[in-house]
Amino acid sequence: MADADALVERSGVDGRAPTIRDAAAVVFSAYLTRDMETLRYALAEFALVVRQLA
Repeated sequence: MADADALVERSGVDGRAPTIRDAAAVVFSAYLTRDMETLRYALAEFALVVRQLA
């Protein structure tokens, strides 16, 4: 998750953007499940959203 946060910072994307917040909410929800496969998928999707906005 720290890597995802760093990706937002490095890309210059506004972390408050609605699409970033939505993707972060999915990551947090996946984190709460304690299912690593789901969390990895959510983080990959988050990174994709960040890259699309960059």
